[in-house]
Amino acid sequence: MTIAFLTNHFPPRVDGVGDYTAYLAAALVQRGLDVHVICRKQEAIVAPKGVTVHAVATDWSEKSKISVLDTVREIQPDWVAVQYVPYSFQHLGLPFFLPDFLRQIRRNGTRVGVMFHEVHIRPQGVKGWIIGQLQRRIARRMCRYADVVATSIAFYRQLLTPFHTDVRVIPVGANIEVEPLAEAERQRLRQQIFPDQSCIVSTFGRRDISGLVAAAGMIEDVGILAIGNPTNHSATLEAPPLPSGGGVGGGVYCTGHLPPVEVGAWLQSSDVFVLPDVVSLHGEGGTCLKSGSLAAAFAAGLPVIGVRGDMTGLPLRHGENIWLVERGDAESLFKAIRMVQSDPVLRERLRTNGAILYREHLAWEVLAEAYGKLFFEHAITA
Repeated sequence: MTIAFLTNHFPPRVDGVGDYTAYLAAALVQRGLDVHVICRKQEAIVAPKGVTVHAVATDWSEKSKISVLDTVREIQPDWVAVQYVPYSFQHLGLPFFLPDFLRQIRRNGTRVGVMFHEVHIRPQGVKGWIIGQLQRRIARRMCRYADVVATSIAFYRQLLTPFHTDVRVIPVGANIEVEPLAEAERQRLRQQIFPDQSCIVSTFGRRDISGLVAAAGMIEDVGILAIGNPTNHSATLEAPPLPSGGGVGGGVYCTGHLPPVEVGAWLQSSDVFVLPDVVSLHGEGGTCLKSGSLAAAFAAGLPVIGVRGDMTGLPLRHGENIWLVERGDAESLFKAIRMVQSDPVLRERLRTNGAILYREHLAWEVLAEAYGKLFFEHAITA
């Protein structure tokens, strides 16, 4: 079976969905599938072994339709699988061309699958309501021309169920590589950034970490390790850099962008992982399995603290494989960090069950099996 993924960017470009596509493609190759990726033109491409990448789109408007369709005809795949985020395919999040594009691919005899990494934004003001409604219409039309539809969490499945009879939930895997870290190297990294702190709390990804920084300021023996580039740099750039060059004072160390293997090492150097996801006053949002950063924390074997919202759902279980707070403010995060830090039994339970959750639900071989089963099942019944 031949599959062609359609995605915006591809490694080494910094793009979470591009990373997801690369890891999934590599895992499907391991299962014996012929895998291609069609993406935008970019200066460099790092393709996993066995994966063929076609960087042919200058953008995702009508201009690139001919080159992308020609590439699909050249590959002659059994499936074109779109990795969909509205803002990946149009800067305003309104890729009106895409449903008709999928219709044309399908008309040429190729089956179409869509993985909805996002569906539509929540209404916030008149402009947000209009954009959300237009994105919803685009999603509906895409589902009309999709043979299979998948998404990462049950909340999104509820949004898509009116548009398609069979929406599968397949969570997002870790967008990093985790090689077991020797204890000597773990201690070296800890001493490099926080020689006087007994507990290192890590976070990963482009999120507002101001609440987490404030929470750490309430605990004398805790340092914050921010892997990647948090969105609110002002919260962490008030003190002089540490000698290693990547960190800042005030109990916070920012690594900046790192290769996937280095992210895995830094995660393992910490003791607790916190994902300070945004939740509105109405409970909208929260920590969930659409997050590659969450999967990365489980892959690294860390006890995880997240924020409960309407997007949070099974197999995440509060007190068993994750500790969930009701709000992501400093006071709530402070109490959660203190709770997990001071209770070794709880900490070990979260760590152990989080590792089990990763092996059973989030490992790339598990996700590739779910996708392969979905594609093969539909090929047989179609």
